[in-house]
Formats: sequence, structure tokens, C-alpha cells
Amino acid sequence: MQWYYTRQGSQQGPVSEDDLRNLVRWGQLSPLDLVWNPRMGNRWAPVSAVDFLQNTRSDAHGDHSGNSSGDTPNHHLMLLARSSLQGNWGLAALVILISWSILHLTHLLRPLVHPFDFMGRIMAEAQPSTITILRGIALVMILLAAFLLTGPLSIGIKKFFLNLARGERGRVRDLFAGFQNGSGYYWRTVWVPLIIVMLVTGWAMAALIPAGILGYEYLSFTKTTLQSHDTRVLFAILGGIIALFVLLKACNYSMAGYLLADDPSLGAWEAVLKSAGMMKGCVWKFSCLGFRFLGWILLLPLTLGLGALLLLPYIATSVAHFYDDVKGRADNPETGV
Repeated sequence: MQWYYTRQGSQQGPVSEDDLRNLVRWGQLSPLDLVWNPRMGNRWAPVSAVDFLQNTRSDAHGDHSGNSSGDTPNHHLMLLARSSLQGNWGLAALVILISWSILHLTHLLRPLVHPFDFMGRIMAEAQPSTITILRGIALVMILLAAFLLTGPLSIGIKKFFLNLARGERGRVRDLFAGFQNGSGYYWRTVWVPLIIVMLVTGWAMAALIPAGILGYEYLSFTKTTLQSHDTRVLFAILGGIIALFVLLKACNYSMAGYLLADDPSLGAWEAVLKSAGMMKGCVWKFSCLGFRFLGWILLLPLTLGLGALLLLPYIATSVAHFYDDVKGRADNPETGV
């Protein structure tokens, strides 16, 4: 049976009975929200008056306490995301468009001072001209602007979709939260992605060194060259293993931005450590959540990329619900760092 419901004053649906039950179970519908199906005629009923929803609410009431262990199935998180976006798709798409425009403004300017072209000019000119020097300064300024904007805007995006996931009113100004809480918070939003890049790079080097030694020993023992078929296969396998290892390690730190968006008092390093703690045992689940969007991503070229304005909010809201589902693990001594 198909059900409709009201949330934040707007009618939404249809959804199945199981989906409606899940919306109540995970706190997306309150006891006073109204639900309806065709058998009810013109009468809408509050959630508290529907028997099977009453049982669901009482069974799950103690589980949705904000200290979840991350056991919510991914398809439920995606259902919650769709519910959170009901009536907010346009605003979410606007936020994605604004953030994309700001972050890619520097990319649009880079062709004017392409780094490889600039370096070629420096090497070709015995005494760099004033124009070449000015282009070099412009290149540095563009790269610096990208560095200083990426972190705060990334935190702002996470703040916006966390609010949507929690049933709060979405505001475009949330996108600029990284710039609004003082210089200390701003610099923490800058440092978090930099720390993550350094950690992931470190893990990559830690994997590449033994892989390189193994490859060298293989070449020495078999007397083969890099051009041989077997050697290429071996290095392709090693490359795939290293890439998977680095990707999984990067997932450990994926919640650091959400932690900082959720709690501006956290330090940058503290947020990264908490992320690693809360993601223990949840990395594969998080990866599988990402795989669920793979088909939609492959279809984006058919929409000339415009579908990203709907897909990216869907992904971001699903990840925000994932964060809320696992955030209790950060302070759990059995799962924390």
C-alpha cells in the first residue's frame, strides 16, 4: 500500500509501508506529522494514531539517541536522504551550483597562467620578462586562493547537508559557515584537508616502498624487463592493491569535515583522529554506500552533467545521515582511536 505524509508543512510521497515505518523509526516523522493512504478517504491521521507506526516508534525510540553504532542499512540511509530532500531539492541544487562555481573559478583562470607553460617560459628565457614574472605571481595567487577557499567551503557544504539531514531549515548562508566563526575556526577548516592529504600521501608512500622493492626483486630474479607481459600484469595488480589500500585509508578520515562542521570547537588534528576512530569497522559499509551511486554517476554524461545538481545533493545528504549514524562511535572507548 502506498502512503503519503506531511513534513515541514508539505505533502510528500508516495512511499511503501516499510519505508514509512523506517521514516518513523529513524526520527524523520514526529508523532504529530500526518499520514494518509487512499483507503482513508479525505481524513489524514497523525503518526501517533496509526497502530503499526505506534509500535515502530516505541520499539525504536531508544535506539535513535544520537549514540548509534552505525548499524543502519545503507538503503535506509538513502531513504532518509530522499525524505530530507523532499521540498529542498531546488535549494540543495542551488548550494551545489554556488559552491561549484566558487571552487572552479580558480580552475577557469588557470589556463591564463598554465603552470607548465609558465615553467617553459622561465626555462626558455635567460632573463624573465616583466610579463612572465607577473604571470608567475598570478599563478601563485590563483593556487593560494584555491587552497584557502576549498577547506572552508567544503565544511560549509557539510554543514548545510547536516542541517537538512536533521530536519532543520536549509540556508544558503550555511555554505559560508567556515568563514563565520572567527579566524581560528577558519584556519582549522583549512588545515583539516591538508592534514588528510599528508596522511593519505604517507600511507601511499608506505605502500609504494615495499611494492617497489618487491617489483625490483621480481625483475632481478626472473631477468625480465618492464616491457614484458608478465611484468605489466604484476605491476597492474600491485597498483590496484595499492590504490584500494589508499582509498580505504582515505575513508578513515572522511568524517573529519563533518565533525568540524558539527562541532566548531574541535581542533583540526582532533577531528581527523575522531574520524579515524568512528570509522573503525565502518569503512567497508561507507564504501558500499558510495558504490550504490555508481550507476547514477555513469548515467551523468547522458544529462550533459546537469544531473549532478540532483545527484550530488542526494549523495551529500546520504553521507550526512551516515555521519549521524556513526558519530557516537567517536567517543566509544571500544571503537575510538
